[in-house]
Amino acid sequence: MDNVLYAEFLTWKDRPSLDRTSAFLGRIYREDIGPCLSFTKSELSQLVQNAVENNSLTIEPVAVSALPMVKANAIECGGPK
Repeated sequence: MDNVLYAEFLTWKDRPSLDRTSAFLGRIYREDIGPCLSFTKSELSQLVQNAVENNSLTIEPVAVSALPMVKANAIECGGPK
């Protein structure tokens, strides 16, 4: 167990806030959130992070093109003998 992280958490828990200057949230942003949002375009990273923080992010499914089908005849599949 990371005793430093736990101590930071306990301190934050006494007075929870979303202020990133707290040791606990600073660490969470630096070690957990930042690496997940490390896109090539830093502007996109910041926009996604802001949308998450503002609870305004919407995620929608992307249409996936159909996988190519491989057809085999009945004999190749061990069909009727």
